[in-house]
Amino acid sequence: MSIRLPSLGKILIFIVLGGTYARAQSSTGTDLEVNVRDASGAPIPDAALIATQTDTGFSRAAQTDSNGRWRFASLPVGAYSVTVTKPGFAKVERRGLRFEVGQVVTIHIDLEVASTQQQVEVTANAPVVEPDRTQLGTVVNRAEIEDLPINGRNFLEFATTVASVTPQQTGGQGSHLSFNGQRGRSNNIVVDGVDNNGQLNGTVRLTLSQDAVQEFQVVTNQFAPEFGRAGGGLVNIVSKSGTNDFHGDLFYFARDAAMDGRNAFLTTADKPQFSRKTPGATLGGPIVRNKTFFFSSVEYSRIDQSGITTISNANVAAINGILARRPIPGSRVGSISNGTFPVGTISTVASLRIDQNFDEKNSATFRYLYGRQSASNGGGVAIGGLTDITGGGGEHLFDQSFLLTYTHIFSPALLSETRFQYAPVKDTQYANDPYGPRITISGVANFGRDVNFPVLLNEKHYQWQEGVSYSHGKHFFKFGTDIDYIPAFTSFPVSFAGSFTFANLAAFQSGTVTTFTQGFGDPTIRLNDKLLGFYAQDSFKVTPRLTLNYGLRYEYDMQPQGIKRDLTNPIEAPLQTGIPRDPTNFQPRFGLAYSADTSGKTVIRAGYGIFYDKIFLLVARNTLLARTSLSLTGAAATSQFRFGAFPESSTYPTALPAGFVIPKLNLNVVDSNLGMPYSQQANFTMDRALGSNWHATASYVLVRGSKLLRSDNINLAPPTILTLSNAARLGVTNPNPQQIGRRYYGSARLDPNFNNIQQDSTSGSSTYHGLELSIERRFEHGFEMRANFTWSKAIDDASDFVQAQQPNDSYDRRAERSLSDENIPERLTLTGVWEIPYKRSAANNSFPRWMLGDWVASTRWALYAGSPQNVVVGSDVNGDGNSSTDRPFSGPYILGRNTFQGPGVENIDFRMAKRIPLNERFAVELIGEAFNVFNHVNFAGVNTVWGTALSPNSTFGQYTSAADPRQLQLAVKIFF
Repeated sequence: MSIRLPSLGKILIFIVLGGTYARAQSSTGTDLEVNVRDASGAPIPDAALIATQTDTGFSRAAQTDSNGRWRFASLPVGAYSVTVTKPGFAKVERRGLRFEVGQVVTIHIDLEVASTQQQVEVTANAPVVEPDRTQLGTVVNRAEIEDLPINGRNFLEFATTVASVTPQQTGGQGSHLSFNGQRGRSNNIVVDGVDNNGQLNGTVRLTLSQDAVQEFQVVTNQFAPEFGRAGGGLVNIVSKSGTNDFHGDLFYFARDAAMDGRNAFLTTADKPQFSRKTPGATLGGPIVRNKTFFFSSVEYSRIDQSGITTISNANVAAINGILARRPIPGSRVGSISNGTFPVGTISTVASLRIDQNFDEKNSATFRYLYGRQSASNGGGVAIGGLTDITGGGGEHLFDQSFLLTYTHIFSPALLSETRFQYAPVKDTQYANDPYGPRITISGVANFGRDVNFPVLLNEKHYQWQEGVSYSHGKHFFKFGTDIDYIPAFTSFPVSFAGSFTFANLAAFQSGTVTTFTQGFGDPTIRLNDKLLGFYAQDSFKVTPRLTLNYGLRYEYDMQPQGIKRDLTNPIEAPLQTGIPRDPTNFQPRFGLAYSADTSGKTVIRAGYGIFYDKIFLLVARNTLLARTSLSLTGAAATSQFRFGAFPESSTYPTALPAGFVIPKLNLNVVDSNLGMPYSQQANFTMDRALGSNWHATASYVLVRGSKLLRSDNINLAPPTILTLSNAARLGVTNPNPQQIGRRYYGSARLDPNFNNIQQDSTSGSSTYHGLELSIERRFEHGFEMRANFTWSKAIDDASDFVQAQQPNDSYDRRAERSLSDENIPERLTLTGVWEIPYKRSAANNSFPRWMLGDWVASTRWALYAGSPQNVVVGSDVNGDGNSSTDRPFSGPYILGRNTFQGPGVENIDFRMAKRIPLNERFAVELIGEAFNVFNHVNFAGVNTVWGTALSPNSTFGQYTSAADPRQLQLAVKIFF
């Protein structure tokens, strides 16, 4: 049954669409408040204001109100001057202002009487502390993006230089960023005001070349109602624009394993091959001066490395002999091999942006993003080790975004903006062996088409944003809507080529199959999602020292309904036809900022809000995966099974070979009470200016996550305490001490018609407490730095909703509440950029000036405590069919989840760049970067398998891998 759109949503649609106005977002710009006073400090009304962007000539005019103030909404980021005129007073021009994305900047300008001076020029940046801001966050500016060391040129990695942002610990899909201990899928990545996230699985889509990013804002707590669809944090990216001068660069970055240190676990073998080459270029400038500008970029990257297959020579010869004598019908795999094989990735990203100022009231922007990536012997499946190259595959990814933005100024008090984005993405993952089947010889070799290949993901975004900003007296209102229609198509033919498992090499030779899995039916799934968002907010300047920011956001996620199913297929017939929808997603938000002194140097901030997350289409897709596959287990592992018995087919089998029976089926379902995940975020912050460029911040942060997605097997019958006397009845023939006295499930099921019923529900929860200390110097006189220390604790009962995160005991979910996988209790980060000054002495000598001038040094430090480690037995000792989450125990007591802590991380990167001017127009920059410059061994893996009392694991607790050693990168840039 579908749910009607709530009446409030209809009202908001009527308000927004029924009027002629659209929204003004500061999501891509800056709000500037100007306060004009006379020599006595009294406000001056009706003073004429002009804010002019230095690089483009763009300007905005207004007049101060009766309180001597005015707020410019959504000014494009960049360098500005502000001019103030008033009859009877000298004209004042304030230069040297630099505005960054998402800022709310307040400046004070004092006018002198005209008889004293006719014009006053002031060069000074805005105050370093923003007196009206209530959200927590930082802007990663152009100097940091351009000059800080980074391995791989993924500029989003710079977000981890911000307090409470850590690399995602759970791995897998997501943004690879954790905000305040929240999940990596729970963030919103925005480019030029519009969505840049994959709705199928929560990944970040291909974005921009690092050289095409102007700056980006990282908001960790309490973002405004105009933003949503994230229970974690927000990354707000602004692309570069052209200016009145032509500028560009050519660049080439190179890394090679020959320049790298040696991994601590590869002390004797040759270093693995690795080579990365990244050329690119940018060009921007005017098409028509002061009117039309363009900026374009292109970046190409090629990575070549190698993998190794470790199947023994004897087993390779034996398997090839069997394949020669008895080829697999329909298979193209005639032989396997061992040794090294190539692994490669080629990617290209490009962008074009055109900005048009029609007149003083109308402007528009067109922006296009292009991304293409191809991977061979990678792309989502791991090969090497005991898996032959025929068991691997590759990937082709094609990603685009077309964005059109139109801005209209009705009056100085009323501004509107409209955005429309069309963003298609197609991801094709292919198998090296397209025919199959998959052959697994336990402990010997794996070859043939991977069971999960080929895969097709096709997703399109039609996103429309409209809204209005209105300034009235002490209030600054914003209203808006954000609608994203996302049709998606996926094909996931699990085991359609068949999968055979053999106990050993002898069983493969004789054709004795342990398990056979075959896919059937239609593997394609069409999923359409509609995301509706509406908001209203107000910034109320109660007094010159107190600002209240408050508002309400409403979201409605119209999850897929009417999903087709084949009622004649016994696997597919019980499945759901739609995902429950939650219409109650109201999100109130409130914040205050109070200047504790009249100088505005000390600001106290506090805020609270509710922030709803997304439910990805992966949840809907997972409910349908089980419809296409059937696993058959040979009786006593003695059944003879003919290769190719079931070719790829849409027909469900009605007859099976002797010795095989149709087993009880597994299902994936979604809880009928599925809600929308959300977090409650609060903070209390003190911000203090230390001079004109330094400021220090101390914050307490609280985040409570509710209705978080998690996965459970809901078909297990209540467990029984396993004893020696009832072991045989429960099907345990030789119980070990790890099982005696433990709750045991066995084969009993609540619904005897099915085996496992895996349910995705929103029953998870989390809590985060954090203390954040920061000191920052903004970029002035060639130097900037930022240092952050976070002391925190993150607790949850599931850190993702994949099956590997399901509980140790489905009837005791409370026992899962413990430290989150994302818990990093202490973390210190530091960044710095220094344009090294060269003092020209009597040294008009050009050589020392050439040698010692124009150097830039920068560094990035990250030192943090280790993440939690979950100790497991390594086998299914409680009989629930899942061997990945059973933890050790003694008697009735089970070891808690994530009880131990892994090794900490110490990483210091360093960069030196030398710019060589060739003439007034051209310059060359030579760059050297060192990552993990001191070659510190950061252990990345720990063996957490305890084993059992009968079979203890002798390597438990030992380190299994290390992060990258020291790596070097060289680059050259040509600027013009």
